[in-house]
Amino acid sequence: MDVAALDIAYELAEVISSKHNRRRFRRKYHCDSTIEYQLNLDEPVHIGPKAWATIISLFELSEQDNRERPFLMAMNEDTLYAEACFLDNPGSEGDCEHSTEHIMQTKQYADDRQLSVSFGHTHPVFYWQNETRTFGALPSNIFLPKEFWEEEMNKPENQHARSAFKEILDSKIYKRHPDDYICSLFATTRADWNPPGFGKASRFHWIITPRLRQVGVFEVKDGGVVVYHPWKLATGAADLDTEVSASGALPQLPTVSQVATDASASFWPSKSMVSAL
Repeated sequence: MDVAALDIAYELAEVISSKHNRRRFRRKYHCDSTIEYQLNLDEPVHIGPKAWATIISLFELSEQDNRERPFLMAMNEDTLYAEACFLDNPGSEGDCEHSTEHIMQTKQYADDRQLSVSFGHTHPVFYWQNETRTFGALPSNIFLPKEFWEEEMNKPENQHARSAFKEILDSKIYKRHPDDYICSLFATTRADWNPPGFGKASRFHWIITPRLRQVGVFEVKDGGVVVYHPWKLATGAADLDTEVSASGALPQLPTVSQVATDASASFWPSKSMVSAL
């Protein structure tokens, strides 16, 4: 089967370097202007064959029903190698949630292999008669109100994370940054945000938009900063009939194209790129 995907970091690099069409980019992918996007061009993340096979299944599953799906990636942060990807139960077209059972099962797999666990989820694309609404592989511009965070804090299953929710409320970060960014930041920086016994998550996070065959991997940092890494297919994964394209154009389904396997180094500027889109 011929499968391919787009690396959102390539299109992000084009937008940052040109300094044009940033508003159009935000509208196109419903990403948020409060986020400062950076690119680490020198450290691509390599996706192994097990992880890539699961990403392919994500493309197929979510292409049909458009539901958001949480997933976890077991990866080696030192070598920047994503070994395996594990799917959790699907959510709705509007949101999804990692289950404690799935998180702890993946942690056991990772611990046995001295790997880290990184969080990820998919984003939908909505087709109407004369309109397409696309959520790209970036933190989306969905802000949640104070009442949501209060309700979450008071749920019995979230009592281990009560102080983390209190920090969100007291700092009013929910007014400054969207939900995707907040959840990624707290999963990485606060052990009490995650299920008891899990600890802190990997510094890497993943967002995939299956209907665009678009994959993004990034680090999340304080102050509304996310750092995107390009990704490449490791030996074995690249053998799964995957095409390569550096185009940010919407791929044609069901055969789309992937930006990673044999990306030219000349495409990337030599300096680090930063943008508050």
